[in-house]
Amino acid sequence: MKPFFQIFLLCLLPLTGSSLSFFQKQLSDEELKEKIAAEMSLDEKIGQLFMLGYPESDPDDFILEEIRSGRVGNVKIFGWNATDTGVVAEAVAKMQKAAAETRFEIPLFTATDQEGGWIRHVKGNTSVTPGNNAIGATGKLFDAYESGRLIAAELRVIGINMNFAPVVDLFDNPEADLIGPRTFSSDPHETAALAIAFFHGQEASRVLSTAKHFPGHGRTGLDSHIYMPRIRVSEEELKQHELIPFSFLVKEKIPAIMSGHLNFPEVTGENVSASLSPHALKDLLRDEMGFKGLVITDDLLMGGAQKPGVGYPNIPAECIRAGNDIVLISKDYRYYRDAFKVIRELCLKDAEFMNEVERAVRRVLTAKIEYLRNDDRVPLYPTKANAEELPLEESTAYQQSLALRAVTAAAPIKTIERTTPLLLAGSYRNFSRAGSEIFTDSRFFFIRDFSRGTNQYEIADEIAALAEAENRIVVLLVSDTETAAVGRVLNRREVPCILFSSLNPYRARDILLPEQSILYLYGVGFESFKAGFSALVGDFVPQGHLPIQ
Repeated sequence: MKPFFQIFLLCLLPLTGSSLSFFQKQLSDEELKEKIAAEMSLDEKIGQLFMLGYPESDPDDFILEEIRSGRVGNVKIFGWNATDTGVVAEAVAKMQKAAAETRFEIPLFTATDQEGGWIRHVKGNTSVTPGNNAIGATGKLFDAYESGRLIAAELRVIGINMNFAPVVDLFDNPEADLIGPRTFSSDPHETAALAIAFFHGQEASRVLSTAKHFPGHGRTGLDSHIYMPRIRVSEEELKQHELIPFSFLVKEKIPAIMSGHLNFPEVTGENVSASLSPHALKDLLRDEMGFKGLVITDDLLMGGAQKPGVGYPNIPAECIRAGNDIVLISKDYRYYRDAFKVIRELCLKDAEFMNEVERAVRRVLTAKIEYLRNDDRVPLYPTKANAEELPLEESTAYQQSLALRAVTAAAPIKTIERTTPLLLAGSYRNFSRAGSEIFTDSRFFFIRDFSRGTNQYEIADEIAALAEAENRIVVLLVSDTETAAVGRVLNRREVPCILFSSLNPYRARDILLPEQSILYLYGVGFESFKAGFSALVGDFVPQGHLPIQ
């Protein structure tokens, strides 16, 4: 039968979910996309451009009704939704069933941030992984690929079909505690290679990858959740550095890129975040770099989402005008409702804006048809029983092996006996648990929250007194600026000390303890800490290299 006769016959059928199923096998992907785009109502089109979070562990009546009406086409699973993987699976199924009640039965993109390491929004029974710094420390494409594949395989079990990863920012700023530990490297070409492998790993599990944060968050130590970082770098410098990983990923046809709330005044020529800059998204990303996929904003409730003279609730519309295809709002329903109204009114009176919406809708439909139509798609209706498969056995074994390969020693380490008395000082219970498994005579000193008024000198005094009284070697876990400060004080007081570094490796390196006293672990999970203590007793020789210059 000729394709136009197929379309003609379908048009004669009543507009029911079964007759206009998103999964119509009679139509090619392109025909299906154009048919749905042509027949959608304005509200249904706008709905495909919104990604909305919800405030509790279960999706509430409001978001379910917005999904059923076609006014929300995508959802984001945040950490506050995802402490129980069984609940997440049931929530995803409930929301996908609501989407199946729309007349086109278009599935939702169900997204999350499961980068590996520190950023793991879906907790519960998912694997704790050493993270991107650890992958950078091994430098192995295999590790990047397997990390992406296994992280995505676990998300697949509970119905999450889009991951906001890989992070392709560069570890350029020693003060970048927010971004630095989430990066692969300070080297753009190494980052590109590892990010490509991670992307293809996620592809193997059919989870849609989203590279972030375009055009690059690594030079600033500021948190774009709170501020709009201003990064003074020329466009040429940007192309020769931050944009290199993005350029390689575009060539590899990565399906989505997240726009960052970062201001590059010498590039955009104005005081506006890149997520709201047509020059950044249209001229650079689309025209020069040739990106054809989805552009998704970072959360628009973040402080960095700014454009002079434009305020709530007009920011989402300006994001679409700038070249974004999906706008993300974490959990403010009022913001969503007001922004939807603004976008709708603009569509009715501004033909140019309506054209932007039409282009964005087609890009969203293209991606959904590619990832959510075929038999290899992420299951739409996971169950609580599915979640009981987590963590995947192969992932648990792999994460331990990655943690071992990642351990980095600045110089050959002096191993110590398992019976050596140790004082384990840090703020992670897994650090204490891993140490006590290997060292029978260890004691844990919990470093209190500095915000309570305690300072590094008081903590160092307590640690030094305990170490001297009990003749113990101190193993200090450096994970932030506060514990690094404690390390400097202990160093000045010549307290026998070994440093374990997790998260930002600059913090330990800058303490200037003797090189043989530092082991870089990168992660904050039990596997990473166990790997460090295993190296300390000589079970293996660390082979990792620092992923920073």
